Amino acid sequence: AIQGRTCVEDTGWWCTAQNGFESLMVKLHGIVEGPLGIKENTYGWTIILFTFLCRMLTFPLNYISYASSDRVKALKPYMEKIKERYAEDQTAQNIATAKLYEMSATNPLAGCLPSIAQIPVFIFLYRSVLNLAFENELNEPFFWLPSLEGPTFDAGRGIGWLTENWVDGTPSLGWHDTLCYLLVPIALVITQSLSMQIMQPPVDPNDEGAVRTQRILKYLPLMIGWFSANVPAGLGLYWMTSNLVSVGSSAATK
Repeated sequence: AIQGRTCVEDTGWWCTAQNGFESLMVKLHGIVEGPLGIKENTYGWTIILFTFLCRMLTFPLNYISYASSDRVKALKPYMEKIKERYAEDQTAQNIATAKLYEMSATNPLAGCLPSIAQIPVFIFLYRSVLNLAFENELNEPFFWLPSLEGPTFDAGRGIGWLTENWVDGTPSLGWHDTLCYLLVPIALVITQSLSMQIMQPPVDPNDEGAVRTQRILKYLPLMIGWFSANVPAGLGLYWMTSNLVSVGSSAATK
């Protein structure tokens, strides 16, 4: 199991919040095993249930994000007219654009709210999953995953499960388990790319700053995929479920 439990005796607000998340996970696990009557692969379903609960709590922020994205898309023809009219005056463009946003009650930064809200949730969940893995609670399969605790079976191992201890052309976990775990970052890259494609408003090709930002964001799914290969598969399951909920919520509100 993963070595080292955190926030055992610390009573600070950070550890209090983290322990609260872990307690919630344990209670949801009891619901999965009890009232829901699921007896096998229970922590996988617990993580999925936890993800849906978190997304329900952040749905108002998500709705604001979806509405803001749609408004920005609807304003695109007016934005183009502003750029044509003030093609030689960047200051006038900015003033007219700000006035357009004000008149249409549109906040172009509202799309960032769900992502910002999920950052502390993900960090608390990350530490909670590590603690549960330390207690050997996640050492169970789920769908194609050999174990929610793997492939990082000890702290600090990171990507070593894939790059180290190969024997005669065979990875340390064997080809079957290795390929099963590699499906997590692959699925994350796909679902994150799909989620970003749906959520992000169109970028003005004449706005160099926006185009530059868009190019950088294209690498975000790859970064998330790389990160998921360095942590227990349970976290990848959470993020993948969260992406699918985002896509479904966006489709449902349109």
